Amino acid sequence: MGSTIQIAEAFLQSSEFVDQQGALTSTSLVETLFGAMLQRASSETELSTWSQALESGTSAGALLLDLAQQPEYLALQEDSLLLNSLYLSTLDRAPDDAGLAWWQSQLTQSDDNLGAIAGFITSREYQQRFVPAASDSPASGFDDGAALGLLGQSEPADLGGVLLG
Repeated sequence: MGSTIQIAEAFLQSSEFVDQQGALTSTSLVETLFGAMLQRASSETELSTWSQALESGTSAGALLLDLAQQPEYLALQEDSLLLNSLYLSTLDRAPDDAGLAWWQSQLTQSDDNLGAIAGFITSREYQQRFVPAASDSPASGFDDGAALGLLGQSEPADLGGVLLG
């Protein structure tokens, strides 16, 4: 197998990537990778620096690897892993797009993993599916607003029923 840069290059030159992205200029490659990996647009400085580097011979694989090693990218991956794990372990299902996007924004703003965990186990969906009825359980005095209070947030307009109202 090749070096990590060669592997990154092979990915960027794969037929699947090329079919989905088409022919990319240096600028559009930087914009594409920043959007896909960091979920944001590149700054003017980042765009200029990387575009010039690519035009001067730096490989696209080097850009891909650099972004993959950025703390910003690693934090997004950790949040994604946490959220997918919470959906599967507490709700026994895959995340819905709206709920996952909302939770991702909450973790990006607050970096409160414990608040997210509390949010899932205090959610109406979790309580209805996995906690015995109030007459059968000491959970009857459960504070259904605890998740929102821990995050210091109010419920968004449409979460697909993830949180309590």
